[in-house]
Amino acid sequence: MKATPTLVALSLVVAGCAASPAAVAPALVSAEPYRDLKCTTLAEMKVAKQADIDKLYKSQSTKRWVDGVSNVVLLPGVASVVKDSSKPLAQAKGEMQAMIREYDRRCLDD
Repeated sequence: MKATPTLVALSLVVAGCAASPAAVAPALVSAEPYRDLKCTTLAEMKVAKQADIDKLYKSQSTKRWVDGVSNVVLLPGVASVVKDSSKPLAQAKGEMQAMIREYDRRCLDD
């Protein structure tokens, strides 16, 4: 089967160079910083962290799209305009998991 130019272009857009935000694995983060916090504080922090994650997720989606388009159009410098958010996203996801672990450990029975 011969690949059409449209199929090749679509593959490049979908593949992109940046990681899919959903595929970014959470960083390993200790729950230690959250151990002495009140449950209400932890709950508030989880809401704020989710807002951070949502923002980083959107940023990473944009980066992935720009990378894919720049590959198709063959303008490699364009992709560097949008920052890759995969590392901050991984960190934020890891922090959220640590908060959830600590919250679940101490606060679910309150």
